[in-house]
Amino acid sequence: MAADVGKVYSTDIHLLNQEIKLLGEALAEERLKRKTDVDRLRLEIEALRDFLNEMNPGFRGKYEESLARERLRWNPELQKREG
Repeated sequence: MAADVGKVYSTDIHLLNQEIKLLGEALAEERLKRKTDVDRLRLEIEALRDFLNEMNPGFRGKYEESLARERLRWNPELQKREG
């Protein structure tokens, strides 16, 4: 007996549900890995800032000024919103 081409079988739905579940789990795993990587980078950047400030007193203030300039350079819309 030939399968009805337009009919959706319960096994099809079950397989699609399994695939969605597996893709969801893979996505959640990838998000967690990326969050862990971002957290590690944040920690390393903060440690680097502390070290540079110890080696060059006043670094933190100069850094904040430089960061503010770069933010405006990369996103001029900020200046319109702030000014």
